[in-house]
Amino acid sequence: MKIGLISEAYPPMSGGVATSAQRVARNLVKAGNDVTVLTFENTHEVTEQDLLIREEDKGVTVYRIGPFFLKNPTIPAGGVSEKYKAVLRRRAFNQMIRILKDDMPDILLSFYVINAGFIAQLVANELKLPVVAGVRGNDIGRNIFDITRFAPVYWVMDSADAIVCVNNHLRNRLLIAYPDMYKKSLVIKNSYDLASLRKTTDKTGTRADLVEKYNWNKEDLILNFTGSLREKKGVVTLCHALDIINAQEDKVRLLVIGPDLGNVERKLIGDIWDKLKEKNIIQVTGQCDRAEVPRLIAATDAGCFPSSDDGMANGVLENMALGIPVIGTEIFGDVLTNLHDGIIIPVDDKQALVEAILTLYADRNLISIMGKKAEDTIAHEFTPEIEAEAYIRLFNKILKRR
Repeated sequence: MKIGLISEAYPPMSGGVATSAQRVARNLVKAGNDVTVLTFENTHEVTEQDLLIREEDKGVTVYRIGPFFLKNPTIPAGGVSEKYKAVLRRRAFNQMIRILKDDMPDILLSFYVINAGFIAQLVANELKLPVVAGVRGNDIGRNIFDITRFAPVYWVMDSADAIVCVNNHLRNRLLIAYPDMYKKSLVIKNSYDLASLRKTTDKTGTRADLVEKYNWNKEDLILNFTGSLREKKGVVTLCHALDIINAQEDKVRLLVIGPDLGNVERKLIGDIWDKLKEKNIIQVTGQCDRAEVPRLIAATDAGCFPSSDDGMANGVLENMALGIPVIGTEIFGDVLTNLHDGIIIPVDDKQALVEAILTLYADRNLISIMGKKAEDTIAHEFTPEIEAEAYIRLFNKILKRR
């Protein structure tokens, strides 16, 4: 089967969609399929002429199409007008048509709706191809509440042959906004390459080095959050919980493996955040090398992901793959089993988060037991092979209908 994947990002670009696009593409190739990835090039100024970069990535043919505006560091503070964004989308569309006409795929898959999915549907219509719309994170969680995006998202969902969500939370949100999408929407969960992780992760000198580096106590409970700690990731709930727990005695620490707070989050919780940083409760690594992330996670006792809206966070899976149990909201009920491989709490419930954290602080043996079960969960239920097979079954089903 020939598969075209139109993705908003692809490594070395950072972010969950880039990681997932590469994982899915590589494993579809391993399963015997031809995969061409079309992604956006964002390092050149948007005023430049069309450019196209072709690469090979372990059997995956990757085309970087530009210039494009998404996450483009060359764009000035004023941004790009909607009119010029439309121009750049049209230019990307034209390039994609030329590429795919020369090597026509059997089916298209898109990751992210507003740009990749929107253009993918136009490409599919032009080339008379079936298309699967991939829904991840902000695609639905935020965009159904944006009145300027509600209609474009609906058009992509309505036009697609199938809609794949990465967890049941996003599918439920999808059906709140677009209930007529019930029959053609389904869940294919993210996965994690545990075998690759075991080969590359260096766990030497982990927790002790972390304690020494940040002048923490070895008896402390050390939590981690991996990624960008945005509003929807539960930063307000998390900061309040840490403030309550450490009011009398500093005993629970948080390592944020990622950037510091953004402007929106600082307005919401900046005062408590700064107080916790000054007390040495919170430490932030900043953007760090991707290869360094597993070692940092492995140095902590538990992951903490109190999201109020989310997809299937790669940070949750990565913690579990490393044998680190996770405290997460019910949004992650697709992967976590309460008090088996982690602790599940209600959304926006700071008291429940306080109690979950104190449970782990009081019982380090429980951390060890749940960590081993977490690793086992990933090894048996969230492998890249299972994920790729689910996509292949869906593609074959759609192609048989045509």
